[in-house]
Amino acid sequence: LYGHIVYKTDTFQYLGSMLESNGCINEGISQRIKRVDEAASYNILVIYKRSYISSRREFHKSSEVNSA
Repeated sequence: LYGHIVYKTDTFQYLGSMLESNGCINEGISQRIKRVDEAASYNILVIYKRSYISSRREFHKSSEVNSA
């Protein structure tokens, strides 16, 4: 690579975690992926609950207008 010798290694450090030549990743990366997945699931649930409350509120308001 640009005149430098590049050595083959069994592990490679990337963003503070170790990647292995056989395709495995260390526990640190697995834990980070799991946390991101859990956070995304939680955010989707919060958004769903908020939209349900908002829809229910709009329905209630329209019922009051129609009955008056």
